[in-house]
Amino acid sequence: MYFRLEFGLICWGSIASVSEIVFFYIFLDSIRLFLCVHIVQITRMTK
Repeated sequence: MYFRLEFGLICWGSIASVSEIVFFYIFLDSIRLFLCVHIVQITRMTK
């Protein structure tokens, strides 16, 4: 019983960390996309 609970906690922790990593990558990707669009708009304005 105790072993199963511990194993479940380890699995849950690894799943949580994976979801955090995925969220972090999506967050970085959206920031990069936003910056690219912003830079393109600025360069178009200055031309």
